[in-house]
Amino acid sequence: MKNKDRIIITLVSSLLIFAVGMFRILTESLSSTPLFAAYALAIGGLIGVVGVVIEILRKSQSN
Repeated sequence: MKNKDRIIITLVSSLLIFAVGMFRILTESLSSTPLFAAYALAIGGLIGVVGVVIEILRKSQSN
């Protein structure tokens, strides 16, 4: 698998994790998920998105 494909898959999955966490925080549905887990998903997804964006910027500047 090419490095560009990995970056895209990582970005999409991080965005999905962030979206699920934020969906649980902002709405009261998915009540089976504890609020702590929703905050953990949102923070982890946000860290992943920021990491991927930094990686993309670093690779674009080196080229």
